[in-house]
Amino acid sequence: MKNCLPFIAICMGLTLAACSPRPKDNLVVGMSLDYPPFESVQNGKPCGFEVDIINAISKKIDGKISIRDMDFSGIVAALMYDKIDIAISAISITPERLEKLDLIPYPHKTKIAIVYKKNNGKAVIGNLQNLHIGVQLGSIVETAIRHHMVTAAHGSKNKQYKITSLTRNNVLLQELKLGRIDGLATEAVQARDILSHNPNLTLFYLDIPASQYAIALKKNSPLTPKITLALQAIINSGELAQLETKWFKV
Repeated sequence: MKNCLPFIAICMGLTLAACSPRPKDNLVVGMSLDYPPFESVQNGKPCGFEVDIINAISKKIDGKISIRDMDFSGIVAALMYDKIDIAISAISITPERLEKLDLIPYPHKTKIAIVYKKNNGKAVIGNLQNLHIGVQLGSIVETAIRHHMVTAAHGSKNKQYKITSLTRNNVLLQELKLGRIDGLATEAVQARDILSHNPNLTLFYLDIPASQYAIALKKNSPLTPKITLALQAIINSGELAQLETKWFKV
């Protein structure tokens, strides 16, 4: 088990509106802390690849960080309405997000996988027909899965499929274990992490193009140049590559 960061403040188990007021001297970072190994909670503390990235950035800009846990689907609105200063939560770059946000990419591309039970009696096939798939609401995975399933069904005699979108991946995992969905669609690295803790599950990869992740800020945020320079310094020093090795064993 990886060591989690002890000093980062965290607002846990509450909706965005119910969280305590923004710390005046801290940069508030929005995350959906249910996405290991990118970000999660262990022993009451936030930890993960992107937690380490934002911690490294905070050292470069000599700033204090307060992590606010929230549903992924609420992150864009939280940035636009100044509820948070920064977001880093496996946020993919899309044309729609580029219109609303400043997005600072970092060099990690993702694939999509379907996690399912080994003893699933249904035929788990690449086009996902006749399957009930769960996916995180508002994520790029949701967009990709919906497009993939509609495309796969086009021209087919059997166009049956069902998608359930929920705000938290850990809830979707429980739905899978209870048999309420046939598969959980998620980022490939997270899918492998899920398998490491659940030997009765397996996965297959979808033939969907990889997407690029980014740190997000409000459009034209004064923080964007500072965060960009700090991230580039982490990349140039090799620190980001070390974090990938630590969390993804690449």
